[in-house]
Amino acid sequence: MYLFANATIYVGLALAIYSLLIITLGISTKNQKLINSGKGGVIAILVCASMAMLSLFYLLATSQFQYEYVSDYTSSELPIIYKLTALWAGNSGSLLLWTFFLVLYTVMIAFSRKMKGNPMVPYISAILLGNIVFFFLVLGFVAKPFVLLDQVPIEGHGLNPMLQNPGMIIHPVTLYLGYVGLAIPFAFAMAALILKNVDDFWIKMTRRWTIIAWLFLSLGNIFGGQWAYTELGWGGYWGVGSS
Repeated sequence: MYLFANATIYVGLALAIYSLLIITLGISTKNQKLINSGKGGVIAILVCASMAMLSLFYLLATSQFQYEYVSDYTSSELPIIYKLTALWAGNSGSLLLWTFFLVLYTVMIAFSRKMKGNPMVPYISAILLGNIVFFFLVLGFVAKPFVLLDQVPIEGHGLNPMLQNPGMIIHPVTLYLGYVGLAIPFAFAMAALILKNVDDFWIKMTRRWTIIAWLFLSLGNIFGGQWAYTELGWGGYWGVGSS
């Protein structure tokens, strides 16, 4: 499992670099075959990101305490739902979730029916792939999610009691969907600047993605506010709806 889990990160990184380079080359040479090859690479990257996520979910659910991340954020007595949500309790797990959503959004744009044949797609894909490469680099060399401990502990440290709340299930996920979703309008805007595109088509497409991101951020804010009020008894803004 150790080799497989780490392979998903490094193979994903290699594929992201390949896809970025091949799409960039396709754009510069106006070679659609190269662009299509890069778009195919995005699908393979999604497979790697999905396998990495599933691997960490499995390690958390089965209390594999030989892994540093599992030991730091779970224990054998922790309910299964919080073992799974521990994936986004720490830095490396959160970055893995962020990367997964970013790749998922990139696939949705690259193979969007409404964007089919649009000259902006390769540019948008390349910009998003640049972001993906960065996050895979962080996962591969800085915040590694699959680090083995020298000595296997009998028990894990467990999850912070304040994180053992239903808000932990939905709040971080909705926030990440919103934060990562804002990368799409950014990519559209950068592509429009590069192409000197002044029509309103890309603005209409961007508006939809911005609304989706705003919706997820709003939901995350609402769930987070309720969670904070329940766990910490925050007053003021968060307490208005509960008084």
